[in-house]
Amino acid sequence: METKLKDNSELKEFFNESNEGFFIKNLENIQGDERDIIIISVGYGKDKNSKFNLNFGPLNHEGGERRLNVLITRAKEQCIVFSNFKSSEMHTNDKTPRSIECLKNFLHYAETGEFAPIYHTGEDFDSPFEESVYNFLTDEGYEVEKQVGCAGYKIDLAIVDKDNANRYILAIECDGATYHSSKLSRDRDRLRQEILENLGWKFHRIWSTDWYHNRSSAKKRLVKTIEETIENKDNIKIAKKIESDSEPEIIVKPRGESMQEELDNYFTNYIYFTPYGDNYLDKSMLKSFINCESPVHIDDMYDCLKVFFNHKATKKFKRDINKVLSDLTLEKSIVKKGNFYYSPNFDEKSFRVRKRKSPKIDRIPNEEIQKAIIATLNLQFSLKRDDLIKEASKYLGFNILRDKNRKSFNDMIDQMIYKGKLRENNNKITTY
Repeated sequence: METKLKDNSELKEFFNESNEGFFIKNLENIQGDERDIIIISVGYGKDKNSKFNLNFGPLNHEGGERRLNVLITRAKEQCIVFSNFKSSEMHTNDKTPRSIECLKNFLHYAETGEFAPIYHTGEDFDSPFEESVYNFLTDEGYEVEKQVGCAGYKIDLAIVDKDNANRYILAIECDGATYHSSKLSRDRDRLRQEILENLGWKFHRIWSTDWYHNRSSAKKRLVKTIEETIENKDNIKIAKKIESDSEPEIIVKPRGESMQEELDNYFTNYIYFTPYGDNYLDKSMLKSFINCESPVHIDDMYDCLKVFFNHKATKKFKRDINKVLSDLTLEKSIVKKGNFYYSPNFDEKSFRVRKRKSPKIDRIPNEEIQKAIIATLNLQFSLKRDDLIKEASKYLGFNILRDKNRKSFNDMIDQMIYKGKLRENNNKITTY
């Protein structure tokens, strides 16, 4: 792209990022950028021999689903995806990283406009009997998922269609000795099977007594049923999902709305106090000032009060204000930490990073700068140091970073690394 732009300089104005121009970025650098339309190209996929594995580089690493979340939420209006494979070709199992499952679900949504209709719970075997059947089937080369479904509609084992990872072709129920002795269990499972068969499931039931006393014939019957199902799978209704009223409702929100909710968890606009009365030394007014802007730097208070009361910021002016603030501190009506004043009800955990109109780095409390850094990493997972400083500073209101401000952020990051709040590897910073 850079080479083409050199030969077509008249197009450069369309690539000005400050005006939301065109850009090309990889997964690690997409950061907080947003555009009306985002085009995603999946650079991994089938090789020249049409072989395909589930290696997606940084997406496979721990926390890769957070990287993916950042990527797929950059579009305001439309997201276009290019890939040389479909979600149905991604054969996942219980050991597949969560990030890859998320990518599979995203691709399925991109293809169909619907959430992936099948899922496995990730739960373990109910009994050694189930595990024995599972091991036999995987040794035979079948792709098997355990504990498929949700709530009261879980199936012990399910055979996955090799040609479409989004479909099951057979449900296998493993019934132990306790099943025979319980009429309630038999009635419940019979009803459950009827419901699931109406949804398209084909069942094969294995009894533990047969498996342990007549294993050879039980295995033959099982394999025969699977092979017959595979042979006739195009002529039968294939199961796609299990539904249960006890599952939480899934609500799809517009991209802008869900992204704003995510940002609102960490960030807000700075709320500026408007003084009142005719006396800048009014205790009640100064207390309200601090409760509104807590934590607030003393110099911000001076600047606000001198403008509202049309008073010069003389030494006496500042001294008189400090005296009232000192009295309020002794009364425990406010809290003083260095040059900052806090409301006594200030809660650092629920406190959100505030975006200022004209921020000054030395008037922002350390805990707010730290929170901006942590929140940015929570949204982006990992960033290069310069990118982290750029993004975190935006949330505090900085449009341009001067050397002094950049140094303050670098010093803060070094301090957080030293205290074990952050870690830096291969020029990438993450939270612990």
